[in-house]
Amino acid sequence: MDIKDRIKFFFFERAPNSILEDHVHLEFHQEPRRDLHTALSALESDGFLVPNTHQNVLHPTLQRRSYRIADQYLASYPIKTDIEVAGIKVPRVIDGDMSRGEDVNSLILAVNKVINAKTAEMERRLEEQSRRFWSTLIAIFGLFVSLFSIINMGVRPALFSDSLALSPLDLAWQSLLNILPLSLVLLIFLGILNRILNK
Repeated sequence: MDIKDRIKFFFFERAPNSILEDHVHLEFHQEPRRDLHTALSALESDGFLVPNTHQNVLHPTLQRRSYRIADQYLASYPIKTDIEVAGIKVPRVIDGDMSRGEDVNSLILAVNKVINAKTAEMERRLEEQSRRFWSTLIAIFGLFVSLFSIINMGVRPALFSDSLALSPLDLAWQSLLNILPLSLVLLIFLGILNRILNK
């Protein structure tokens, strides 16, 4: 799709409103201004765009150029009467509409709905992240205590091996018996924790 076709699509999306040349430049900011000017001039020569010059009331020397689609090209083209913002439909302002106070009020209310929805979503995400953080912290602490207990129970027979008169094989067996219950409890704890964190 060349630049002329993209400009046509841009105007049809905003039909029947007129669009300032500055807004066209803003939409196609990645294109060189010379190419945009050439494409607009070509569409004007083709009769697709109708130009208009707006003079500032307070500053007569300030003039701004706008374009609109020629009537014959609009024909029965369906005009969009609303704009969807974050799932909320807002009435469009169409050239020729009378300005009403409720138009502004509706726009403010619609923006407020979007802001409230996004705020609630952010709060939910922050709460979820906070819960995961504390769950992870508790898990690390519990793991540390469990490992310390296992190590403590495992080395206890070695500390008292002289008084217990245990052979090296019996010492290893007694250490294994000491750490086995705690190891099972630790595995169960880690399994339950894994299910909680993955919910």
